[in-house]
Amino acid sequence: MVDLLKCGTHGERETRFVCTHLFQNARSESPRSMRYFEPAHDEGEPTPAIWCEACETVILEQGEVNEAAADFASFHMVCDFCFQKYLDENTPDAAT
Repeated sequence: MVDLLKCGTHGERETRFVCTHLFQNARSESPRSMRYFEPAHDEGEPTPAIWCEACETVILEQGEVNEAAADFASFHMVCDFCFQKYLDENTPDAAT
């Protein structure tokens, strides 16, 4: 089952997650391209979430996306169309 949310711009859409650092950067006066990471997921399936290098460091220290890592990332729910903007405006990690 697909989780849906009501986006103020795109209406009812599929839910994705973006860490607060990427989210806030996109809303700053002078956003910059940031490297992002994503969880392992099946080929052909949409990327469910992305996070920045600072979040990746915490996730690696914790060994997983646990409560401490999720608290640090403070993920924001965004629609799949808005999520694509984060993918387009940032740089994927070479290992993802």
